[in-house]
Amino acid sequence: MDNSTNLFLYQLVGTWGQLLFPRPWKEFRIWYDTHKSKNLKPFLEGMVTTGWYRRSKERIWTPWFIKFVQSKGYFNLYTHFINAQALSVSHRDIGVNTRKEAGPDSDLIESESSFAVKSWEMKPTKHLKRYNYCFQEVIQWRLVKNIHDMYKVVPSLHINGTIILVNAIGYPEVVIRNWLCQFSKFSIKNYLILLENPALEKEFMLRGHAVMHIDLAKHGFHNYDIATKRNLIIAQAITWVLQVGYNVWVTSVDTLWMTNPMPGISVSDADMLGFADRKGISTELFYIRTSKETLSVWEKLYIDGLHIPTTSVGQILSKDATIFKPLPATLTMDILMYNTNHTDGAQSRVTLLTGIQDSDICTSLLKLLGFWMLDDELSCTGVYC
Repeated sequence: MDNSTNLFLYQLVGTWGQLLFPRPWKEFRIWYDTHKSKNLKPFLEGMVTTGWYRRSKERIWTPWFIKFVQSKGYFNLYTHFINAQALSVSHRDIGVNTRKEAGPDSDLIESESSFAVKSWEMKPTKHLKRYNYCFQEVIQWRLVKNIHDMYKVVPSLHINGTIILVNAIGYPEVVIRNWLCQFSKFSIKNYLILLENPALEKEFMLRGHAVMHIDLAKHGFHNYDIATKRNLIIAQAITWVLQVGYNVWVTSVDTLWMTNPMPGISVSDADMLGFADRKGISTELFYIRTSKETLSVWEKLYIDGLHIPTTSVGQILSKDATIFKPLPATLTMDILMYNTNHTDGAQSRVTLLTGIQDSDICTSLLKLLGFWMLDDELSCTGVYC
């Protein structure tokens, strides 16, 4: 951080020198007692504190507070002063945490005159920078409702000129949350989630996810069924990204990424990529390169006539100058087929699991395969940096 940043928000808690206010402390204690009564544990995959808890059990409370902050999406307020100065100091005397005397870890600020910073000029918390457990900046309140919002939001999202649109329209909350938890393992940040659940939108934006708000009732597609309306909304979102001047990948939360498929797919020799045998918009995985030509073809297919193709995208585009490249069919497999197919060679090539839904059978299979990433509070079971 630069020296002008004296206060910031960070998810990870330091329990030495922590100042706890009554309301959050009471909320934590009630949460803690509830979890203890259910014999739940503060395990959070990827965090060193999970190992601490396994060794020390209830002798330390830090893992509990870390899990509480993660499940609620909270942040801790931290100070940052020049020359390693601090308002609280560990003297690191010989004891439980220090085997050899090491001296203070910082220089204690004893009075305001001892450092050249007006530390008490506090900005509103909404203006402070936020960082997650991986110390990656969390940018809140990124919401797209129209093409003008797309121009404002996309520049903070894209990576190498590419945006990932994540179709979550109409899917159950647990499917959406589990997909995001699994997706977090790939450290991919350039995604925009298409949602029609206002409460979920607010929470996701607070946690740093960029959201596109969908209101099917206001889009004027009254003569179409729900499935067609959703396809048209996805098509419109793709059009907006192309108009802003970015390439776009499309995927869907009912298609679980077992590994990141991007590194193994070349986009250099195609305008569009997708599964050639799929009907309509292939939301398992679909790519469009931005250009005047591809935008023109896309608008002609999906927007001008409000037309959803009944044949495959590949067959339609083969009549045009647009270069469509089919993705290997072996990339994807239905979760039920994957579970019953014991041919190691076939399974090893699969990257995407399709057919994910909110059902006991599907949940059991995901748990069996190690792809169920939610705890009892619908919070992610791990942190991945």
